[in-house]
Amino acid sequence: SRPVPTTRSIGAMADDSRLYFRQILAGMDIADDDAIAQQMVNFIYLIGDRETGEAVVVDPAYDPQAILDLLLEGPQPVGELAALLPVSRPKKLLPPPLP
Repeated sequence: SRPVPTTRSIGAMADDSRLYFRQILAGMDIADDDAIAQQMVNFIYLIGDRETGEAVVVDPAYDPQAILDLLLEGPQPVGELAALLPVSRPKKLLPPPLP
């Protein structure tokens, strides 16, 4: 069996750093009850700016609400980027912007 990658959070970088970075493993950090997510080794990234309080979600998958819940601990989501769009990914993580 292959080794299971571990999650990484650089949210606690030096106090003077503006960078917020968090790596989430689907099937472990979120969607831990989803057998497919456990097999996929699919990482999701939260990348943000501490000064503006904004972040983007890269490759959201499996459990959109759990991803948004994790962002309650840090910057607020302003966008998402999906590198691939397999069936397991949500069509939209964030609501459309306000007019």
